Amino acid sequence: MKQLFGKLGCDGFILFQTLIIFYVFITLYGNIVYFNYLKTTNDKLMDRALQRIDLEIAALLHYQSHPVRNNDAIYVDDHWITYYIKDNELKINFNGSYNYDLSFKINDDDYLSDRKVKLQ
Repeated sequence: MKQLFGKLGCDGFILFQTLIIFYVFITLYGNIVYFNYLKTTNDKLMDRALQRIDLEIAALLHYQSHPVRNNDAIYVDDHWITYYIKDNELKINFNGSYNYDLSFKINDDDYLSDRKVKLQ
């Protein structure tokens, strides 16, 4: 029997196999936890990006449907959205959990172009 298991002996070999199986299960469990963490983080980032897009759409729909003047502001989803118009440029300031500016150039027929984002 000693020749079959080498220097470890029967008990040592079984212990060694048990440790290998334990290590494999711990590694698999760690990978599952890590991938779930990555999925949760990715979902949160996606939700924040979609909320920002929804805010931008709401701001642009308001600009399109209402006569907007310089320093006009609206309140949407816990954010103040302020419009600044100067020298054929529309600057939309989002003030809330997202603080950033969105700039557009206003062309001849009130078309918006050259979208730029400036984070604060």
